[in-house]
Amino acid sequence: MNRSPCLKIARSETAGSKIRNCRNLMVSSRVRRQVMAENLDKIWLELRQHATIETDPQKLWQLATDLKK
Repeated sequence: MNRSPCLKIARSETAGSKIRNCRNLMVSSRVRRQVMAENLDKIWLELRQHATIETDPQKLWQLATDLKK
């Protein structure tokens, strides 16, 4: 029973199909980087809307210890 060559061929074919993606072939890396940068900007703006700067040292210390828990 010599099944190893068939298995090697089948594995290499499936591995190749996982690596190749039709989306990757159609969109350049520059476009992907630009889209990721735009998404990061949106996330950053959302975070800035909810963030505040804490000036009270005691409250800041309490918040830091709560984060460690």
